[in-house]
Amino acid sequence: MRFLYLKYPHLRRLIFFFPFQLIVVLIRNNHLLLTFWLILFGFVTGNLSVKYGLPYLFLDPEYLNDVGFWSYFILGCALGGFIMAFNIASYLRNSYHFPFIATVNRPFLKYSLNNFIVPAIFLIVYYSQIILFQSKYEFKSISEILLESSGILVGMFLFLAISYVYFFSTNKNVFHLFGVSVNPEDKTLLSKHDDDTHEEVPKGSPWKAIDTSQLKTRQWHIETYLSNIHKIRLARGYEHYEEDILKKVMNQNHYNAAKFQIVLFLSILALSFLRGFEAFNLPAGASVLMIFTMFLMIVSAIQSWTKGWSSLVFIIILLSMNCLSKYEFFNSTDKAYGLNYTGKKAMYQLDSLNAVNENMNMTNQDLETGIEILNKWKAKNQDPTNISEKPLMVIVNTSGGGLRSALWTFKTLQVADSATNGQLFKHTELITGASGGMIGASYFRELGLEKDQGKIDNLYDSKYSTNISKDILNPVAFSLAIHDFFVGFQNVEIGHYSYPKDRAYAFENQLNKNTEFVMDKSLKDYQGPEADAKIPMMVVSPTIVNDGRRLIISSTAASYLTNPLPKQQISADINMEEIEFLRFFKDQDAENMKFTTALRMNSTFPYITPNVNLPSEPVMQVMDAGLRDNYGLKTTIKYLYSFRDWITLNTSGVVILQIMDRNKRLDIDDTPIPSTFDKLVTPLGSIYDNMFNIQDFTNDQLIQYASLWFNGRVQVLTFELPNKVPNKISLSWHLTSKEKQQILHSVNLPHNQAALKELKRLLEE
Repeated sequence: MRFLYLKYPHLRRLIFFFPFQLIVVLIRNNHLLLTFWLILFGFVTGNLSVKYGLPYLFLDPEYLNDVGFWSYFILGCALGGFIMAFNIASYLRNSYHFPFIATVNRPFLKYSLNNFIVPAIFLIVYYSQIILFQSKYEFKSISEILLESSGILVGMFLFLAISYVYFFSTNKNVFHLFGVSVNPEDKTLLSKHDDDTHEEVPKGSPWKAIDTSQLKTRQWHIETYLSNIHKIRLARGYEHYEEDILKKVMNQNHYNAAKFQIVLFLSILALSFLRGFEAFNLPAGASVLMIFTMFLMIVSAIQSWTKGWSSLVFIIILLSMNCLSKYEFFNSTDKAYGLNYTGKKAMYQLDSLNAVNENMNMTNQDLETGIEILNKWKAKNQDPTNISEKPLMVIVNTSGGGLRSALWTFKTLQVADSATNGQLFKHTELITGASGGMIGASYFRELGLEKDQGKIDNLYDSKYSTNISKDILNPVAFSLAIHDFFVGFQNVEIGHYSYPKDRAYAFENQLNKNTEFVMDKSLKDYQGPEADAKIPMMVVSPTIVNDGRRLIISSTAASYLTNPLPKQQISADINMEEIEFLRFFKDQDAENMKFTTALRMNSTFPYITPNVNLPSEPVMQVMDAGLRDNYGLKTTIKYLYSFRDWITLNTSGVVILQIMDRNKRLDIDDTPIPSTFDKLVTPLGSIYDNMFNIQDFTNDQLIQYASLWFNGRVQVLTFELPNKVPNKISLSWHLTSKEKQQILHSVNLPHNQAALKELKRLLEE
């Protein structure tokens, strides 16, 4: 190898070109820095988290409900911050390997310039993916795409330019710091410490041979480097300088870089105080970059301070944080808005649950209330001229699936109600389901109430589907980036109590903004309209993390949904599967809980919206209803069983309207022979991938067995959203324009039109 270096100096110059050596040191020593870049590459190329729509946050960034120059500009500023953090982290970690950098003018700037390869490749890949995505999925012209996406370059270079102004004034090399100068006559270096010691400044082409004895040094050998964007120079020798002098130069530059890190870190945190203003709801992709930037700064600072002890220090910090998080002072847990967390706690124990289970007086009381509501529902739907005719009951079951399900459910109900001249909403008695589907159904129900109250004229206005499809992810990601990870001291007053102003608040607040605050109510605000049968009863059923039970939340007491069959009919010892929220948390102001909080609890998505902690002893944690009942059919079957006699005698039958964000008919996968890796991940992966398929099988059996105890007619009509590759819609709280179009047009597909036609026929009978 040494022979090649001596015989082919150009090859040697290429191999020991500073940018290439920085790539080698990145791959060899800086795995954490490399991991961040690999994650970003995965995002922008669609190879990572495409199912959850994370690539769209970078390819189609949205700011103030618009994708354009300014949304890309903000993303570019955030990318500039990340690149600066990457350069600083690399400089702090690696510059000691390259002592020659202390001899060049503006050391950090030169280091950053030579550290360009990874950011440059990322920009090339990123831009190519933006062009492909925007032209294919947003139908934009190349000129329009380039104009809008130029905001990335403008924002990035603006941020970097402002940052480097600081380093221009603070970073010094060995010449400035120790008085070493260049003789203008013979181009020799004159050392302040030893006037007889000098070295010739390399002149001419950087490809001329220099002394190869430097290859024997323990430092990383560099022969050439980028002096500026269009000039390559030979690296100066540094052997004649004392090691202490070089270290002092490096330490001075490191100190200035650390100061910049602190300022940048504090600047990002300062945004926490401005997030209440809509203008500071930054694109979610920018929030992701800010999270990466802060982690890079923190990690690089710790590595710089602790040197070889950094791994041990990280382990100690993680263990300490884990221990401290068990104490409430260090753990800002998410809460349900409207509940009282300062007073008496509900006792979450088997004895308490069994006592509620055995309270048949309470159940009978709720059944009587339910029948009173059903009688009013019947009176509303019965033809007064033909009282012998029985009305058809409609129960809506809607699936989870983020914003795609919210828009799909709302649009389906809007079109179906319009096609039936308002009869769908009028005949619907119960709405239940999970996640985004319930958010869309809740918005439709609220608008139906407003129409009944004369507050709006046209329930079918397209602006409402536009409202429900607006982005929610950006403010949530922004709050996660600048508040939840690092700052937990901001609170918000809701009702009589104070709660952390975290990403859960950002979720509800943005949902209210998008829907013009029509659902900004408490549970008790819906008790009257439900009792008068003006609106359908709505039940959400988030999953209790502690033991897998379901928490039944409704504005109207419904203990009949939680109690098992009477004990005299069963000999086995049956556990209580459901807990009724209103009664269990009665002493904690259950009726005052915000309705949007109930929807959020029903839609809790890991890492995006945190699990809710309820005021019980021990603490009850709840998350997405989809884990247990993604389609709401379990609740529907219990409701039908509870009122089976009344429904049989007073209705012409029941239509269960299933609104699903996926195809109900399951295809059998042609799975190839599994590899060794597949064998390792398939058991867990298959369970997760088939979780909703398993619920489908169970639900179909529940409907079949219902015929054994229900004498009335039950018909299931299904509206399906096609959601398969290559037109798969992301599971996210953000939708692209193409995804919105796909959802809105899906109601016109043949199988959905057939279901709509059958619904119209049944309601007209």
